[in-house]
Amino acid sequence: MASVLNWVNKQVANAREVVQKALPQEEIPFGNRRVRIIKQLGEGGYAFVYLVEDVNTGRQYAMKRMLAADKEAKQIAMMEVKMMKSFKGAANLVKYYDSRMKKSQRKITEFYILMEHCKRGALLDEIQERIEREPMRHYRERDILRMFRQTCTAIKWFHTQKPPVQHRDLKIENLLLTTDGTIKLCDFGSCTIRSKSYTTRSEILQEEERIQKYTTNCYMAPEMADLYKHEVISEKVDIWALGCILYVLAFFEHPFQDKGNLAIMNGTYEIPKKHKYSELLVDTIKGILVRKPKKRPNIHRVLKMVDEWEEFLTTGKRRKKVDDSESDSEEERKKQRKLEKKKK
Repeated sequence: MASVLNWVNKQVANAREVVQKALPQEEIPFGNRRVRIIKQLGEGGYAFVYLVEDVNTGRQYAMKRMLAADKEAKQIAMMEVKMMKSFKGAANLVKYYDSRMKKSQRKITEFYILMEHCKRGALLDEIQERIEREPMRHYRERDILRMFRQTCTAIKWFHTQKPPVQHRDLKIENLLLTTDGTIKLCDFGSCTIRSKSYTTRSEILQEEERIQKYTTNCYMAPEMADLYKHEVISEKVDIWALGCILYVLAFFEHPFQDKGNLAIMNGTYEIPKKHKYSELLVDTIKGILVRKPKKRPNIHRVLKMVDEWEEFLTTGKRRKKVDDSESDSEEERKKQRKLEKKKK
């Protein structure tokens, strides 16, 4: 098995080198459009992102190119295309324009996606610039609230589909900024509607492998870090990641960076002692980073928490607390009961 994987990786590496040299000279057709590459914007794994322009109109787009050497890689690329086609103008999701597929040298399938170009680039790059300034410039609380609400709005689209879709790789690196500072979520190859608990050793090992491949470790929810607890892996994993993102937006560090799986499994993190933000921001982080998925809020409750936070920033007054320990909707509870019946 290891030798096969080594061979596949070598073939992909060779193909990457060949395609990387050849592609910038080409014009790439997308239906009635033809685009040319201006420059590379980034790369990761077997994917490259380029700034391209329409050769006739001069309009600029981002183009993602994915190299698929095996069946699994093809499925991931096709999932990303399928998800982006279904957005149809959804808020805070990178806009899809077109896609195409072709066979390249050495039996590698290439997938191309033409999409919106977010001119301010990756939010993480902007944060890094702020960290490097003297003195460090944290975001104003209202800016954090705005960016976090927009990220939640993006996730709401996924979680309100029928059945709900899990993004599965929600992280600060996958948030882009338009010229006016609007957040756009990208990278949808890890999306799944698979919602279940894993009971057999074989199932657990397969899911662990998927998690290691497609979910960034420090954003991994506790139920993903320990599948032997047999908790349902559902869209609640994205809610946990939202809590991590809010923490990063506020403090420019990750709550579980370099702390290992044990800290994630126990939900162990600390709020920096010296910060300038309100108690509502801190309470929102704590209200989202709930270890037990059943007690973790759903996306509707998270958006209500954001409303309460904004109201506090506007009025200086907190809403009267209500018992929301049962944060799941009735629909979620029904779904949970059905899953438990299937297990029996």
